[in-house]
Amino acid sequence: INNLNIENVFVSEHVNMSTDTNYSVLCGYMNKTTKISNCHANNCKILVWNGIYSNLYKIYRIGGLVGYVRDTSSVNNCSLINSFIDVYGNPTLGGLIGGCDSTTNFTNSYCDVKINYQMSTNSGLIGELRGFSGTANITNCYSINTIKVKNFLNGNVSGFAYNGTITNCYVITDIDIEINNTSNNVYVHGFSSGSTDKINCFVNPNITYKITKKTGTINIGNFSGYSSNKTNNYVVDNSITNMGSIAATNIYYGSSYYNLLNAYQFRNGYVCNNLN
Repeated sequence: INNLNIENVFVSEHVNMSTDTNYSVLCGYMNKTTKISNCHANNCKILVWNGIYSNLYKIYRIGGLVGYVRDTSSVNNCSLINSFIDVYGNPTLGGLIGGCDSTTNFTNSYCDVKINYQMSTNSGLIGELRGFSGTANITNCYSINTIKVKNFLNGNVSGFAYNGTITNCYVITDIDIEINNTSNNVYVHGFSSGSTDKINCFVNPNITYKITKKTGTINIGNFSGYSSNKTNNYVVDNSITNMGSIAATNIYYGSSYYNLLNAYQFRNGYVCNNLN
């Protein structure tokens, strides 16, 4: 699909099915060598509600532009702006791409989106990248987003992407989350919660959280979670604010966990190197 402009699209779905389903403005599912380039969406809305309680944890994917990308498919020079995604359930959710597997590539793309959801795994640009049979890559992309979460039980919330090899990308994100955790772990990060490389990236996060119930571990950071390589990255004037949480243990804060090299954090006029 090439050279397409989309405006004023409204997608509304009440999910009452037990099979995997993908939702988006342009394309629900891409596989093999499918390519999307120079496609842009403006002023769109996606509303999805899973009405079967037993299927709240059924895997389905919601992306602003594409729901699910796999194999050697690619997305280049695409965008979603001035748009809104509202979800109740537990999909893999992303502002631009819902999720992907295998050797997929995303380049020169961006989104400006507001996301509102309950019980979900979410990221501002790409919801999930999993290299089951290869490596997923994001290069020269950005996301400006507002993410509001109610009744979050477990999983990852990230301003940019859950996982993947991410290079030359940036995000400006405002995350407001209410954590109602039962027994699983929760990860909230301004940039990415996944375990692969982040190189030459920039994040300006504002994270506000409230914990109403907790028995698992909660990790909150302005940049990312565990990673094999985080080099030459920047965190600008980050803010992490507790809005009246219950007293709880096993809550961890910080820029990241391992190997944050040549990193710079700008706050109150000074620069801190080698943050851990």
